[in-house]
Amino acid sequence: MLYNILSRIVIIFSLIGVGFILDKRRVVSREALQSLSTVVINVMMPALIFSSIVTQFSRDAILAGYALPLLGILTFGAGACIGWILVKVLKVREKQSKNTVIYLLTINNYGYLTLPIVFMLFGESGVALLFLHNLGCHLVFWTFGVWLLAGGDFSLKSIKPLFNVPFVSLVISLCIPFLGLESLVPKLFVEICDTLGRGAIPLIMLVIGSTLAEIEFKQGLFEKNMVWLTVCRLAAVPLIVILLLKMFHLPDIYRNIAVIVAVMPVASSTPLFTKQYGGDTPLAAKSVFVTTLASAVTIPFFLMLFLK
Repeated sequence: MLYNILSRIVIIFSLIGVGFILDKRRVVSREALQSLSTVVINVMMPALIFSSIVTQFSRDAILAGYALPLLGILTFGAGACIGWILVKVLKVREKQSKNTVIYLLTINNYGYLTLPIVFMLFGESGVALLFLHNLGCHLVFWTFGVWLLAGGDFSLKSIKPLFNVPFVSLVISLCIPFLGLESLVPKLFVEICDTLGRGAIPLIMLVIGSTLAEIEFKQGLFEKNMVWLTVCRLAAVPLIVILLLKMFHLPDIYRNIAVIVAVMPVASSTPLFTKQYGGDTPLAAKSVFVTTLASAVTIPFFLMLFLK
């Protein structure tokens, strides 16, 4: 298990490193690399959401596993509460930074890092349940998460980002299997979406690498606020979620998947979204770097202690 977890982290950092080198050596212009974020968010990620849901779920599967998306919402809700407490404790006053900290504690790397771990432990059936769990994560990601980065104000202007292409794709994708309309979707179209969506992950990493190339890592990586954010993301949030899970009578497989998602580091795509919607991009990039590196130790520790 440890080897598989570490290998995924190595892959992530290798792809980020490619983007970093491309930017530093000006092999590709910074503007060209970072302009890919619009294509990834508005084209490739909606395609990945659509192909995954349409091929993995049926109406019965969605109804039978209704608790799983709720667990995803619970996990992200716990992170949001810890984030709100943290900005109060650290006395973060600048609105953009405050909202970014709450976002970093709410939205973690629930997709890319979780897949190999779940597949290794529970096979394809576990992966299907992970997708269902992550529907709740997607909903929080594309609503509360985007709303936070866009400013977190209650106004018509702040509501507009909620109706983004990925969220609309998520709603449409859910309606298709729930209404039994899968047969009406051309298989060729699903294959095109699947192929297009799979390319989103490496491109995200290249863009993140380009973002990291702008940062002077000697400044701020181990400052007090970053240490507290890392501790909260990798220790406080998982422990709170694990305690909350004990209050419910759940199948072991549901609880295990929720634990695996809860122990993940900051979402590696966060700098991409802060650039797209708003937020503190340098803080986001540093958080991705530090929490992902530290998670090589914390993930195996928590999984060995709390998986059943």
